[in-house]
Amino acid sequence: MLQFSNPLKIIFLYPKLWIHLTKKTSRKFDSIDALFGIIILGIYTFLIFMIQETSISEREAKNFFENPDFLYVFARWLCSIFGQNDIALKSPMLALHFINLSLLYGICRRIFRKKQDSLYVIIIYGLLPGANFSALIFSQSAWIASFSLFVGYIYTRYKKFPLVLIALVSMLDSGAFVLLLGAGSFFFIRKDFKTALTCLACLGINLYLYGIDIGGRPQAYFLETLGQIAMLYSPILFIYYIYSIYWGLHRASFLSYIAASSLLCCFLLSFRQNIDFYTLIPQSLIGLPVMVQCFLNDLRIHLKPFRKPYYFFAACALLALILQSSITFGNKLTYIFSSRPNFASSYYFSKEIAKALKTHGITAISAPANLQYQLRFYGIPKSPHFFLTLAKENSKADITISYAKREIHRFKITKK
Repeated sequence: MLQFSNPLKIIFLYPKLWIHLTKKTSRKFDSIDALFGIIILGIYTFLIFMIQETSISEREAKNFFENPDFLYVFARWLCSIFGQNDIALKSPMLALHFINLSLLYGICRRIFRKKQDSLYVIIIYGLLPGANFSALIFSQSAWIASFSLFVGYIYTRYKKFPLVLIALVSMLDSGAFVLLLGAGSFFFIRKDFKTALTCLACLGINLYLYGIDIGGRPQAYFLETLGQIAMLYSPILFIYYIYSIYWGLHRASFLSYIAASSLLCCFLLSFRQNIDFYTLIPQSLIGLPVMVQCFLNDLRIHLKPFRKPYYFFAACALLALILQSSITFGNKLTYIFSSRPNFASSYYFSKEIAKALKTHGITAISAPANLQYQLRFYGIPKSPHFFLTLAKENSKADITISYAKREIHRFKITKK
């Protein structure tokens, strides 16, 4: 029994250690926390409005019905209770988005000297098109970004690295290799070789289990990937973000190493192949506090008369971010100028088509392949008795989808 005493003692002492550290690092509720709550309320009002305005995409719908992964199984369970609707489907993403915001805020309260600086990061995160997309698009890889932020929060608050948790996650998801690579590099630079080797061992296990697909004919997707990342951050902000991550690397910032690993993996792999963008790039968002910290540091080391260029840059970057977010999420307004489908067209139409079919008394129909799964989600399964086809130009249409007073799609219903 003596040989088991030490392991059992460690098992009992481990939770006590974290409880002690939590009490030691806890703080009181203040006015900045209240402002954070108000910002969260505003962000979620916008997100729920966007969920009501958009439809499930073909990829999301197909995964919802056929993907055996846990997140989709959980989504099917939720929809079986609350009904197949967009809010029920996207509720796990909304919950993860709230967790991300809370963890990001918690990280900021630990690294900023001025409490109100934390809110700048939350406002920027709330305006980023890519961050909002992660809350609106149902994706299996969404949770790995939350886990990266959680690890960042643990390290920032407790100065501890959860090796046991890291080892477990390395066996659960391929996206963990970005976190493991960044953490391993960070601890190697800090000369904590034990932790660095553990991270690299977990990285090896992750690559062994999931690997990186580099098969097929080499094709360069660098410019396409660069455009996607610029859309995530907005072009002006992205340029400064690269600089700030470099700034953070020179100051041995743990968050910078994770963000840099995410960006480097995206860039390097995109020279060879089309990357899994939704798995790799969201983890780079962990570096947002470093970007704001870098900007405020550059701003505040100057006397007030010499700060005007920094204010001008901040105003331009914020204006560009607001403009890009407005265009991205208000893209239905682009139909004022043209009836051609825009970049977000796959997230429209199907909900309106399902409602129109129900008004015609049709509860099942055969539709084009790119619509069948979406209509099924909205309660219109496949049927051999009715057919939905695109109406020819100048012919009568049974269903017309219009945005901004312009006809976008016209469909005809035929009966067998």
